Amino acid sequence: MKTLSNIPTNLCHFSLSDFSKYKSSLMGFAILWIMLFHFRANFNDAPLNYISSIGYGGVDVFMFLSGLGGVYSWKGSYKAFYKRRFLRLYPTYLFVLLLSSVLCSNNYSINEFCQAIIKSTGIGYYLFFLPLGYFDWYVPTMYLFYALFPLWLVQYKKNQAWGWIAIAIGFLFTIFLMIIQKGTIILTFSRIPIFILGAIVGTYIRNEKNLDGWTVPTVIISTVAFFSEMVAVNTCPHEFLWRNAVYWLPFYLITPGLCILLCMVFNLFDRIKLKGFNLLFERIGKLSYELFLSHMVFLGFFKAWVLRFCSNECNVWFIFLCFFIIEIVFAVLIKISIDFLIRNIRRCHHILFG
Repeated sequence: MKTLSNIPTNLCHFSLSDFSKYKSSLMGFAILWIMLFHFRANFNDAPLNYISSIGYGGVDVFMFLSGLGGVYSWKGSYKAFYKRRFLRLYPTYLFVLLLSSVLCSNNYSINEFCQAIIKSTGIGYYLFFLPLGYFDWYVPTMYLFYALFPLWLVQYKKNQAWGWIAIAIGFLFTIFLMIIQKGTIILTFSRIPIFILGAIVGTYIRNEKNLDGWTVPTVIISTVAFFSEMVAVNTCPHEFLWRNAVYWLPFYLITPGLCILLCMVFNLFDRIKLKGFNLLFERIGKLSYELFLSHMVFLGFFKAWVLRFCSNECNVWFIFLCFFIIEIVFAVLIKISIDFLIRNIRRCHHILFG
């Protein structure tokens, strides 16, 4: 009876500030969803396969939260903003690429390390017509978004029409790239609207505004779009989904409502004294960048092991959990190493230059 009395009567509590409060927990959900997407073909459980089949939407959750977080990171100084973003993204990315070149190559030549350095800049992703190569598309996308973000935010604060202008530019570029079908650059431009939408929500939170009247319609639209996307992805050919941007456009509608629903869940668990659940997602979320890069390094190894050793779903789950633990440990070691390196570089800089 005591447990039942602790259950709040208002189960669907949400305020706009919950996006900021549960930001790390939402990022924890997003990275786990992405990981399940990469492993989706190996699970025999139908509901899990359906949910994981659109797990690439975890990237859109990241983009939404990155836009929101960018607003909080902006303190009015371009130099300070770019310095923080650089130190957050680049050293870790370079470190992982150098390690990856050691782990995944049989030829430990200076050329391998030079290629890793070139890939760490993200240039090869945008100059896809040159044989430079790239490790992934997500980090180069964040380079571009954060490079342009302060310029956009300053204009948006003067005139909020810049919010709609940026969203329209992203949408029109997506349609254009959908028509010409050149490279994977569409993965970047299709995420501009959701990144900007997150930034707009961030400005509303900072200005202590609310959008209470939009909560229910947003959740309803998101739910319908979510199930529609699942049906489309599991029934339509990949070529059709890619050519018509079905993989990305629906997440303009899905992501805000999905984040609201997740915030409601996290809020509910807080109120019924099950904070351990939220703490787990929060801890994973704070490691999400390092965990994503670690996951990309070990993904190929996982798939090779599944093909070699797995004969049933139980084995897949066992190997999945083993690799998840390995990736968590690797992510923690990366974070500790980079934090230690940056801390000591700053200490040396302070000693030498004051």
